[in-house]
Amino acid sequence: MTQSYARLNIDSIEGLFSAMSSRAAMLGSTTRAQRAVLYSMSEASLSALESGSRVPTAEERDQTLAALDAIQAGIYPSDLETLPAAQP
Repeated sequence: MTQSYARLNIDSIEGLFSAMSSRAAMLGSTTRAQRAVLYSMSEASLSALESGSRVPTAEERDQTLAALDAIQAGIYPSDLETLPAAQP
């Protein structure tokens, strides 16, 4: 199996979840309901985070880090904590 790495410049929670959504789609999770299952997150939380309407709670940050592991991606926890919900 060949592995490749990509480095993304993510400027917001909305941007992070956009990138996560693209990766999840590659893995077959194309709907929000499927992504919520993949990420072990409620659809309501996922909807709010994907739209950039708010930053994640502490529990959602943990879920986000676990979701990134599930899609074979990662972010430093300290970077996740400092991202704004969305860019103006």
